[in-house]
Formats: sequence, C-alpha cells, structure tokens
Amino acid sequence: MDVRANTRRLSRAQIHTEPAECQRDDDAALLLGVVRPARPPSDWRRHGHPSIRGIVRERRLASGYRHDTCYSRNPARPERRSIARRAAVMTVGVFGRGRLSDAAAIALAASGHRVLWRVGKGGAPGAVPDVVLDASSGCAVAEHAEWATMAGVDMVIATTGWDVPGLEPMVSGRIGVLVAPNLSLGAALLSRMAFLLGRYASLDEESDVAIVERHHRAKLDAPSGTAKSLAAAVIGACPRYTSWSLGSVSPNVISVASMRVGTDVGAHEILLSSRLESITVTHEAKSRELYGYGAVAALAWIRGREGVHGFDEMADELLESMLYADRESRSPARKRIAS
Repeated sequence: MDVRANTRRLSRAQIHTEPAECQRDDDAALLLGVVRPARPPSDWRRHGHPSIRGIVRERRLASGYRHDTCYSRNPARPERRSIARRAAVMTVGVFGRGRLSDAAAIALAASGHRVLWRVGKGGAPGAVPDVVLDASSGCAVAEHAEWATMAGVDMVIATTGWDVPGLEPMVSGRIGVLVAPNLSLGAALLSRMAFLLGRYASLDEESDVAIVERHHRAKLDAPSGTAKSLAAAVIGACPRYTSWSLGSVSPNVISVASMRVGTDVGAHEILLSSRLESITVTHEAKSRELYGYGAVAALAWIRGREGVHGFDEMADELLESMLYADRESRSPARKRIAS
C-alpha cells in the first residue's frame, strides 16, 4: 500500500493549527508523507520552497544520505565534526563488563562502529578487531596488553589501579597504547587548571593546595587516577610540593581526600587557600555517557599510532588552540586597555 497516496495532504492553514501532527523528525515525516511546516515566504529565499526541500531530502535518503552526519558545502572549509564523527568505522573489542564497558558499547553503536566482543574476567577474546578498549580491572591490564601486542591491535587502557613497568618497551614499534585514567575532555582541562593553580600557589608560601575526589561506592582504588594526575600537575608547577598523601597535612605534601558514596559517577575538586583568598575549581561527571563518547574518541585517536601515549596528548589537539592562542588578538580586556 502506498503510504503517500493514503496520507491526507495538509494546507498551510492546517499546518499551523495542527502542530502535533506536523512537528516530527524530517526523515520520519518523509516516510509518512506528512507535509513539513511551511516557513514564511520571506524565508524561502534562504531555505528554498518547502516542497523542493522535501524532494531534496527524499533523494538524499534514497542515495544513502544520513541526517546525523555533517556534510560540508565547501570542501575547502569542511564543517567541524567531533573526533567520533570523523573516525572511519571501527571494529572494537572490549575487555570488561562493567559500567564503563556498557557506556562505551552504547556510544560505539550510536557512532556507527561495531563491537565484536565484550569479555569479562577469565573470558577469551574473539576475532581480532581494529582496536581494543580495556575497561576491566587494574590486575588484568598486563595480560590484556600482552594479548594486544601479540595480536597487533592498538589499545586504550581506561582503567586505573595498575602498574606495568615494562609496558613501553613491550609495545614500542608494534602497537599504540593510550593510557586514559579519565576519558573526559573536561577532566583534561581541569588538569591544566591544576597546573595554573600550582603556579599561583608558588607566589605565596603560606597558601595550601588540596584535592578532593568523590566516586560511587563500588570503586575500589583510592585515590582515583585522575586525582593522582591532578596532584602531579600541581607538583610540577609548585616547587615546594614534593608529593601527595591521603589526608595528611604538611608544608611539602598535597593533601588528597577520597570519598566513596552512593552512585556518584565522579567528581574532582582542587582547592587553593591562602590568608587573603580561596579558589575552588570543580569538575563533576553527570552521566557515564560522557566516558562512553570519550572512549570512542580515544579509540579513534590511537588507531594507527605507535608507542605509549597519555590522554593529555589527545586533549592537546583540542585544547592547545583554546588555552595558548594569541592573547593579543583574543583578549577583550587587552583591547580595551590598548584603546
């Protein structure tokens, strides 16, 4: 039965009086044969006549056009797309069956990639994929890295609480490994803010820097890998700090506090306190979906590379232009002062 032939055509007046019947997704409206809401005639010059737009959409769908993909009108200036969208279709293997593994599998499917297998503790991997994600536990990282090296598969290590001293020589010249204790770009930005706070703290010897992290009750390691990286950033920026410690307070040690409560996804806070002021910078993940799409971007980035890399290297490609651009041309304050 021809759906179009049996679908009631709507006049422009009816379109505006029946929004519930017309306000649908473009593709669904085409398949149902429903006329899309008409724009005012003054808008047609910019967007084209509604009937013509419908024909164009129909032809695009028939030729394989996807409405969720960015297409550039000018090849010389391609439109911005996320790393996940730019990546070629990947086949992925996932070590682990936990929360991060679930989020990554959902994000991979939504981005058009294919998960070949997901294995838990003691499970054997299946077919060799293009790239593998380790979202298991720290004690299994060495075994999984050895498997990836033997199979020649690039790897993202997205778990914490592990230590593999021979990782770099083992994978050198054979595969690429991306170490990502936190798959959030916002957390990478927080790390750079930690460095800035460390520099600022070095100006006042009486100021103190502390780090607080909060995660769900099922997280085993404490402090989190992200908290450790934040402490390392502060230590690298402030010469008087030499180490960090859970709870202890001393002039040369950064105090780190860990909390395990409820079902919190993850939150990190950096505090600087002095006699005259205090500064607090916080990053909180609201959904594990954040880490799922971070995993997709990380898998796409490491594919085809060699050696061991950190998540900060990937983040640099997106954050460098933002943080270290030409201040003279980008700072409104300086422009006002100059004028």
